[in-house]
Amino acid sequence: MKCRVFASLLPVGCGCLALLWSIAAVAADSPGDTVFFAPLDKLDDTAQTGQPLRYNGAVKFQTYEGVRCAYFDGTGNIEVNGDDGNLGDGPGTVTLWIYPEKYLGLMRALDIGGTDEKSKAKPISVCVQNGRLALRVGEVNIAGSMLCPERWTFVAVSCDGQKVTGYGNDQKIGEKALPVMFDPKSFCIGGAADTFGSPWRGYVANVCFYERALTPEEVSALAGQPGMMPVSSKIKTSDAPGLSYRDQAKKYAAMGIKVISTAGLVDDVGGSPVSKDELTVAERRAFHALDKLPKSFIKRSGLKDIIVLKSLSHKGNSVNGLCHGDYMFLVSGFGPETVYHELYHVFDPQEQSPAWKRLNATGFAYTGREETNKKKRRLERDQPFLYDFVSVYAMTNEREDRASTFAAMLAEGPGFLPRTRQSEVMKKKMEYIIGQTDRSGLLGKNFWKIHLGLP
Repeated sequence: MKCRVFASLLPVGCGCLALLWSIAAVAADSPGDTVFFAPLDKLDDTAQTGQPLRYNGAVKFQTYEGVRCAYFDGTGNIEVNGDDGNLGDGPGTVTLWIYPEKYLGLMRALDIGGTDEKSKAKPISVCVQNGRLALRVGEVNIAGSMLCPERWTFVAVSCDGQKVTGYGNDQKIGEKALPVMFDPKSFCIGGAADTFGSPWRGYVANVCFYERALTPEEVSALAGQPGMMPVSSKIKTSDAPGLSYRDQAKKYAAMGIKVISTAGLVDDVGGSPVSKDELTVAERRAFHALDKLPKSFIKRSGLKDIIVLKSLSHKGNSVNGLCHGDYMFLVSGFGPETVYHELYHVFDPQEQSPAWKRLNATGFAYTGREETNKKKRRLERDQPFLYDFVSVYAMTNEREDRASTFAAMLAEGPGFLPRTRQSEVMKKKMEYIIGQTDRSGLLGKNFWKIHLGLP
């Protein structure tokens, strides 16, 4: 193995694809223990699970970027009294899809805990604050660095009675040890100004509650199930005909790539092996992600084995993925964007690229991984440049910026293009990645044109 290690903390950017939502697919593929489900695809007096829905102010229903959803303009909300539907107390998980219309300020998309004064003091809240996904319990933030500007994003908040875990798309983005129980006896979708003071402006779809804490694998499956693929995608999805799992394993083994779970291979890289069943799930997920790419690119990247571990860490810091020379380490429950991010590191190991650095706006400087107590000042300083990057993590250094951009382009497909309309810098970065990878023997001339839906 080569000696250099690159870690990816990866608070992955929320650039989710434009979605064609299939309610039937959700009902068929969701985990059991569903106690509340409201697709928000039309005006209904009750949720599909029977709980009454109370509408306050203006709530509209429409199709937005291929998704049937509810639109909130900051003056309305939907209240749910869980007592009428026997939601009960105890561990649980809430999932929903959000699309913020407003960028600056704080907006609450969902508050769990009721609208009375006592409940309002410490709700579990799904928020977007200054373009970042913010998951809160009372005044405690469990995530706040994941960019979520103006695109569909899958959000999950899971409580097991001991801790609260937040997910954006299929990535765990924050966790806090908090002895709170999941108590959705009443909750509010789209916090109106007269209720929580931070009204939601944008779209919400498919709010669902489960009466247990979902596993990371279950959250990942919900975030990427076939009913939620991009409208204009021409890339094969998981339910399309293709190689069997065993044939996939043979194909990648022939390329010298295996998915294993062995701890202690590299100094400073921590973690524990996954179970045999978990490894099988990880193999399928890794193969499915790599199947989006031509065999020629994977071979030219030089990728060797993929090592999957629980509680992956680098020098004591928790990470979602890292590469060690030609080897890729992934945390159990990883998503496809992490695979693409680390694959790019294997493909392009250079620390700096003068050509890439020149793409950034005048006045911006990469600042590295700063200490937590400096983070707020850095984010405030970099606010004018947010649209130039796919995530806050991409702002740390050139290498992570390039890998994050490549991963977002692959993961988001046509949903990536709105970023390039918001930022000329982002457009130039997309063109850099295309120019670097579209040669014969790599991705090929037509790959990005088809995948992104370019003219």
